[in-house]
Amino acid sequence: MQSRPSAGLLRGWTNWQHRFNDQLTANLGVYSQYFMLNGSLAVEPRFNIKYAGTAGHGVSLGLGLHSQLQPLEVYFAEAEGVQTNRELDFSRSWHAVLGYDYSPGGQFHVRLETYYQHLFNIPVETVPSAFSMLNTGAQFGFPEKPMLRNDGLGRNYGLELTVEKFLHKGFYFLFTQSLFDSKYRTSDARWRNTAFNSKFVSNFLTGKEWTLKPGFNVGVDTKVCVAGGQWYTPFDVQETVSKGYQVYDDAQTFAKRYGTYFRWDLKLSFTWEMGRTTQKFFMDFQNVTARKNIYVKRINTTSGTISDINQIGFFPNVNYQFTF
Repeated sequence: MQSRPSAGLLRGWTNWQHRFNDQLTANLGVYSQYFMLNGSLAVEPRFNIKYAGTAGHGVSLGLGLHSQLQPLEVYFAEAEGVQTNRELDFSRSWHAVLGYDYSPGGQFHVRLETYYQHLFNIPVETVPSAFSMLNTGAQFGFPEKPMLRNDGLGRNYGLELTVEKFLHKGFYFLFTQSLFDSKYRTSDARWRNTAFNSKFVSNFLTGKEWTLKPGFNVGVDTKVCVAGGQWYTPFDVQETVSKGYQVYDDAQTFAKRYGTYFRWDLKLSFTWEMGRTTQKFFMDFQNVTARKNIYVKRINTTSGTISDINQIGFFPNVNYQFTF
């Protein structure tokens, strides 16, 4: 009887920390992974140094190599009865992150980070094409692609800002701003936008709670999100109608872009504390402006008509909780 293959993953790591003084700390470590299915081994050195200055200022630098397995389904994809992806190696990425922290007092925190990622060993097709495993997750399911090899590249870089006020006297807020660029290169030697290269994401959330009387609180929370549109590949309308199933225009892979994403949520809550029990009633109004954010495009394979499928519109969600 033929033994079944083992797809186990063994992991191990070691870390050394040195404190030069009360302000300066360094970490040096190695993380390792071994994939039992094909014997792939990843040894990942990592380094971090952090300086915590006076008056709440701090600076940090992190460098490291990171590796990731492919989804297990990919290793068992077949071409003419042969599992051609069994020997795929880890996808790998060199990370560099430079950060600045500022914490004035005990209520506020500001963090600014810039980063760069160089991705390599990314699975792409053996023949020239626009496919890369870096776009996995942009659509449902996993790609059923045989004949892959670890020749793809990618790069991500960006800037992230976080401004936070911790909960104090019933009030808090959090603002995050991310600016970035994400590209990939495949077996046809062309650089393209990844499916996730929306360029920017902005989030702001805040809330306030009032105590009307002991044991009875009223709260208001709100969140606003604005993001750049995702990239997508348009349909080849003529080929779709001719073949009777959707066909994409590979010459324009991730060359088109959806409109800007916007969503505003608002929540009202009422809380009663009664001895050992707590009752909470809240109304969560999602997408208050009923913005039509696109989810995906669909094509009629008979007529070639293209339509938009939107995400959730205005959605009121009413809940009651009883805790004891």
